Amino acid sequence: MENRMVGRILDLYAARRPIKEMVLATGYSSSTIMRVLAEQRRIGDVRVLRRRRLCGGRRTAHVLSMLGCDPQRPEALAEMIWGDEWPSSWRQVVQGEIGRLRRQGYEIKFRDGAYVLK
Repeated sequence: MENRMVGRILDLYAARRPIKEMVLATGYSSSTIMRVLAEQRRIGDVRVLRRRRLCGGRRTAHVLSMLGCDPQRPEALAEMIWGDEWPSSWRQVVQGEIGRLRRQGYEIKFRDGAYVLK
């Protein structure tokens, strides 16, 4: 991948743009964007974090990768998933993704207003 495109992905990430917007802006798939961010140590690498096959799709993978490096507030997870236009049920969806990961064996705690992956 060209350094210019990696730089573009990192710029979009620094501007806190959601994954779907990064896909539209770069033309790369969301999994490629997540891999670039993991390689640049901006997020945790889903491939390394998996203990078993991850069920739940891309959104679940994105939530897991965001939790891989730092504690994440629910609002930060929602912003990464939807950008500026959150659905009215955003809190339930984020909680559902966390619940799905917990059922798969990931130890996720809610501490000081943020989710933490152990």
